Amino acid sequence: MTNEDEILIEQRITNLFMSKEERNFCINLILNSKDVNDSDIYINAHGLSKYEILFLHLVKIDGVIQFDGGVGNEYEQRYINGFIRKCKEESYVLYDNDNEETVSNKVVYYMRTNVYRCNDYIYGDDKEYSVTDYFNIKTNTKNGNVKQKAIRKSRYENTSFSETEVHLLDDDTMELYLEDFAKSLKRK
Repeated sequence: MTNEDEILIEQRITNLFMSKEERNFCINLILNSKDVNDSDIYINAHGLSKYEILFLHLVKIDGVIQFDGGVGNEYEQRYINGFIRKCKEESYVLYDNDNEETVSNKVVYYMRTNVYRCNDYIYGDDKEYSVTDYFNIKTNTKNGNVKQKAIRKSRYENTSFSETEVHLLDDDTMELYLEDFAKSLKRK
């Protein structure tokens, strides 16, 4: 990624009091959150239920990440705000029959997102709502190979519950995502 790309990204995705890695991890969780990745609430049956980040502001205060920003697709734009907090972390070492070591880490993140749908023709209960996501991320390392599995449990206010495996972006794929994000800004 070029310096120009980094500058473009920093104009649209700002972060305070956190490292680049923490910023990328938060982007990863937001991209995989229920209402951004596969929303149950969208314009119509022919509309898209997946949204892209338009801009994002992240701030880390006392270990909690606060965020606000805009997401959208060709049919709709949304303003989102909320927070991400690590709830639980466990690490343990396992040995198989060949006495090979596997290090396993399990981390649970809680994410609360408030959504405001910006289009004027949307009204009623679906104009503003909240969704809660729990990400249960398990990472196993064996012989230098890292395998990661993430389960997202989601609930809209007073409505549906879902549980699904999500595919978090690895470091290389996140770098490609950010390069594409920068390229899209250059086209505008």
